[in-house]
Amino acid sequence: MRLKPCKWCGRPVEQRRWWRPKRFCGRWHHVKYRFTSLVMNVVDSF
Repeated sequence: MRLKPCKWCGRPVEQRRWWRPKRFCGRWHHVKYRFTSLVMNVVDSF
């Protein structure tokens, strides 16, 4: 079993599938990551 760090908090995430790896340890970390990247793109565009 492989472990990869969560893109938001760095906690190890168990990789059970090889065709689509998990990047986040939970759904809310994925939501926070998408929201902050969206906000940063909007701020950078000004």
